Amino acid sequence: APAILVLVSVVTLMPTPHVSAQTVASLTVENHLKNLPGLASSDPAQVEKSFQSIVDWPVHVPDLGPEYQLLEARACRIDGKSVICTRWLRDGQHYALYQFCPLEFNLTGDLPQAPVIVSPDNTDADYAVRIWIASRRCAYALIAEADTTTH
Repeated sequence: APAILVLVSVVTLMPTPHVSAQTVASLTVENHLKNLPGLASSDPAQVEKSFQSIVDWPVHVPDLGPEYQLLEARACRIDGKSVICTRWLRDGQHYALYQFCPLEFNLTGDLPQAPVIVSPDNTDADYAVRIWIASRRCAYALIAEADTTTH
């Protein structure tokens, strides 16, 4: 009788390690310093509509307050994951706001209340990054030069 060989493939899903707030801050600052161009727009609805097809989570441009002026937006990849970056102007200072899905980074809700300070090797500036989770599928990282976050 012919022998029947059955191959069983076992797939082991390795859990994604938790990413620290410091890691997210460093990765977003690294991307921010590339200063890549984006879609010029001051309309949050246009930005949301333009970038929604790029990601699997709801794109939402938050209201940062009347003193912040939306300048542009772009899609980019951080650590191999799609994120949306919007650029803002406030009192002559530029800010970048990255929106991403915290589940993709396995980022937990245990985030520091104070900004995370990032000091890239290739610049003299320090950057303050405030990270918050807005919902299960929406988190933000707001980047500014370190001395501007106290306004």
